[in-house]
Amino acid sequence: MRISWWGQDWTKGSGSISCCLGGRHNPADVRSAPPHTQPRSTDGLGGRTSHPRGCGVRLGNTGTLRQMEPHGDQTALRAMFASLRGEEGRLRRPPPDGAGAVLLAEGARLVERTQQAGHHLNALLVSTKFGGALPPGDHDVLLLEPDEIHDLTGFGAMREMLGAFARPPDADPTATIANARRVLVLEGVANPSNVGTIMRTAVALGIDATLVGPGSSDPFGRRALRASMGAALVHPWAPDKSPIDTCRANGITTLALTPSTEARPLPEALASRATERVALLVGAEGPGLTQASLEAADACVTIPMHAGVDSLNVAAAAAIACFLMTTQ
Repeated sequence: MRISWWGQDWTKGSGSISCCLGGRHNPADVRSAPPHTQPRSTDGLGGRTSHPRGCGVRLGNTGTLRQMEPHGDQTALRAMFASLRGEEGRLRRPPPDGAGAVLLAEGARLVERTQQAGHHLNALLVSTKFGGALPPGDHDVLLLEPDEIHDLTGFGAMREMLGAFARPPDADPTATIANARRVLVLEGVANPSNVGTIMRTAVALGIDATLVGPGSSDPFGRRALRASMGAALVHPWAPDKSPIDTCRANGITTLALTPSTEARPLPEALASRATERVALLVGAEGPGLTQASLEAADACVTIPMHAGVDSLNVAAAAAIACFLMTTQ
């Protein structure tokens, strides 16, 4: 049996072992593992798991840990998950031709939902503290201690697992809104948690599609996808450099959401356009929509507020607007 184990080369039975550090492997260094360091794995029943530090394994189709065996280039696998903090953009469309794009799903439930949405799981980074059943499929798995995960990825905290999926090509904006009657447009919504929350709200309240304009966070980014709990996997959305032009070209009325008291109350604006296809523009946290977008939209609208409150968090405002858009 062959075991890949970070930092040491061990022999178990009559098999051989490969080094996972990316350094040169010297067969002469292979030796028998002391009894207290021999690896143990899950029984597949969700019981407590015990693993050697930094062990790489491959999953069987049942989703349980099977006997360890050769499973590919662990140096490349480690490199895939290295230094991700602040650098996830490089996974979206790697140079030079954009091939090999990666979508990161964090947490067991989100990994499961991403698989259910039809995305192919390439590799899995798992904390040794995780004691549940691992996802099904024939893919590489890297098991690390929590502190090793922190050192490798740069994340301050990570849930029990991180799946690296093959990312699909970006959708076409025109095709995405072709049959939509109620559309959201995001402009400059940079906070990934807000983008994820808006995506989840859009699905829950029946918004047909979303166009993600310039300056907005990627809905397939790790934090945004986690905040949406996978909603972006099933909600039609597309990045768009000129979303207002796209809407106008497709006969969709654009309403710009603003805290200005001079804007028309959103309920009234929607009631007067009940038979029209409508897109609601929401802007960046703080400054809101750009002046150019406010002027380009067909109308400016606002959510009436009381007690001197002049604005809401963009995710909260979008939630109220989505409810009004789909109930009026």
